Amino acid sequence: MRTKKIIHYMMLPFFASIFMGYSVHLNFRHKNVNSDLLLMNIDAMASKEWGKKFARKYSTTWNEGPFLNSFGQKYIYTYTQVDCDGDGVVDCEFDLNVSIDYL
Repeated sequence: MRTKKIIHYMMLPFFASIFMGYSVHLNFRHKNVNSDLLLMNIDAMASKEWGKKFARKYSTTWNEGPFLNSFGQKYIYTYTQVDCDGDGVVDCEFDLNVSIDYL
């Protein structure tokens, strides 16, 4: 019985040190993400995006129609396109959405 108590008291610091080590690991991993983001921002400011080299994200919307379906309902297609221009650091992916709107 006494041996079990000693083993339990020895396990408490073991698990506490594992918990603290994992907490430190998470903290350093989070700091690295922040420093990477900071370096990317410094790089973006140093690359003269405001001059001839620029980056922008733009969206274009247009309609086609009206059309008539087999049930006699009028509808139009609405297209929305998202795209990027330039050489800078812009979080952008090409996207094309199409929606059908009934009149």
